[in-house]
Amino acid sequence: MPATAAIAIIASHNNPASRIGLPVLSQGFLGMASGFVPIDQKEESPIFRQFYEKAVRRDPREVKAMWARMVFTGIARPPRQFESDEAVKREVVANDRAIGYIDANAVDNSVKVLLIIP
Repeated sequence: MPATAAIAIIASHNNPASRIGLPVLSQGFLGMASGFVPIDQKEESPIFRQFYEKAVRRDPREVKAMWARMVFTGIARPPRQFESDEAVKREVVANDRAIGYIDANAVDNSVKVLLIIP
């Protein structure tokens, strides 16, 4: 799978958020905030690596190690992972508190875009 040109941060149209900043997004995907339910792509996918490097500014291996520690100590559970952009969109539409990321080219009218990461 080729690298993604841009990453769209998406939510349900029923989610009250209209925008999200990188600090809040980062905190949510690192288990440090509970304002939304983070939805991940599969760890093996190129977009997973790009998202964590561009948006969270962490190496995915570092993130995986951090989550392993939090799970072991019972602090938190990592975001659920989904197979594709389509699967992430379906989950976001089904859960008003969910925020996920997909290739910007996969955006359609089923979701709203909170942020584009070039």
